[in-house]
Amino acid sequence: MKRKIMSLVIILSMILGFIPGLQPKAYAADEPTVLEDVYEDKTDEEKIAEAIEALRDYYLNSDKDFTFRVALSYHFTSDNLENDLAIIGQRFKVNENPDSASAYVGNIMGLMAAGKDPRNYNGQNYVKTLAESQNKEGKFIIGQRDDHPTTIAFSMLALDMAKADYDVEKAVNALLSYWDEKTGFGGVDDTAMCIMALGNHKDITGVEAAITKGIAYLKANQKASGGFEAWGEENPCSISAVIQSLIALGEDPLSEEWTKNGNTMLDALLAYKVDDYFENPSQWGTETVMATEQAFCALADLYRGKSMFHEIVMKDVEPHEVRIQQPPYTTIKENGKLKLRANVYNPDGEIILGHSLLWESSDPAVAEIDSEGLVTAKSAGKVTITVTVEGHDSIKDTIELTVEPEEFKVTRIDTGKIKNGSEARLEFNIRENMEQTRSATLIVALYDKNTNKMINYAFATKEYQPGESTNLGAGFLVPETGNHIIKCFVWEDLENQNVILANPIDIDVEK
Repeated sequence: MKRKIMSLVIILSMILGFIPGLQPKAYAADEPTVLEDVYEDKTDEEKIAEAIEALRDYYLNSDKDFTFRVALSYHFTSDNLENDLAIIGQRFKVNENPDSASAYVGNIMGLMAAGKDPRNYNGQNYVKTLAESQNKEGKFIIGQRDDHPTTIAFSMLALDMAKADYDVEKAVNALLSYWDEKTGFGGVDDTAMCIMALGNHKDITGVEAAITKGIAYLKANQKASGGFEAWGEENPCSISAVIQSLIALGEDPLSEEWTKNGNTMLDALLAYKVDDYFENPSQWGTETVMATEQAFCALADLYRGKSMFHEIVMKDVEPHEVRIQQPPYTTIKENGKLKLRANVYNPDGEIILGHSLLWESSDPAVAEIDSEGLVTAKSAGKVTITVTVEGHDSIKDTIELTVEPEEFKVTRIDTGKIKNGSEARLEFNIRENMEQTRSATLIVALYDKNTNKMINYAFATKEYQPGESTNLGAGFLVPETGNHIIKCFVWEDLENQNVILANPIDIDVEK
């Protein structure tokens, strides 16, 4: 029985995208903490590849959504982009209510990293809105805190990636107006980001000189460790910003020119690595989220030897082919759902971005499909799903799906509200539809809504005669505090885990 329970915990966790125990661990006291001990006899390439592998696993196994930085880095370090675009598309969540230029930048870059078109996403054109936010001074102002040099810099980077029309010269001059001989564009981080954006527009008067002064400023502020500081403290974020900037400008951040006392920027950055993530200790405490994200970006650029902001772009290439990725199954139960994904390719077989897709079902009565490729099975039968590249009617692909009747009909009986601190007693009517003798197991599981961790569960099993309809119930006590959700599953049994209910029934718990 113990083995069954552990199996249940693991499988339910996998269904919901979380596996307990896969959390970053800190170094034990007796483990190596000196950089030379950790990376002894390894080349820079090996160090970078090892760190990239750890970071990809770290984010893949995390229960958190991808930010645009993570999405870009995951895309840029992919060795199987077709597969990884699906992961990024699932994990990156668009900010549906952006209230700043920076939020629009995040949407644009994140969508492009996911292989989607930010000019036409759910009826929104984030590129156009950002471009039109440019004021007469050349700045991009949407929110109260947008009047900042890095906002201009990242707006320019995002619009350049999307091949958008905007007043480049005004934007450049607005950015140049922030230059100060003592502080650069406002410190190491801001200077690195600003000259990176300027690097796309060296043909404009004053840009080359600004880049030269910016690089000189960075070089003058490099520490003996090979790293950089902000607010008086060395940190991984500043190092990462400089690495990305230099690569974008065609410089080698690991060259002798940028080596101090035998220490490269890579050495300095990896000193902040703790197992599979990065820490930024400071007088205000230890920060990990931004430190890890920015380190991932810098290492991704080092891994490819190119800038992600130059490579993940809308390409003016006509589509040649569209292919639906083979889903894990092509048979769906009634009321079940299946997410289909497709990629557009150029004549060389490379995935290209920026093309919208149109999805169509041959028989919506059997299965419907929405604009994002989500299939909802309606009734038993066969259906052909077609995807077409918008504006290119001849470029299409198809897949045939089979919808099978529900083996059991599952209906919740008591739809009353469940609150924290109360007993959750859930009862369902389950009817056998296939005129067969079958068993059914109702599983009721309580999850932490923030972490997706399973807190508790209960189950009940019954053998059903052909056509039999009866009620099954299970429950537990809900903790008094916390943010909870209940998920109800129906399997044939705990041993074989044959899914009967195609989609779990979600029940919110009131605080």
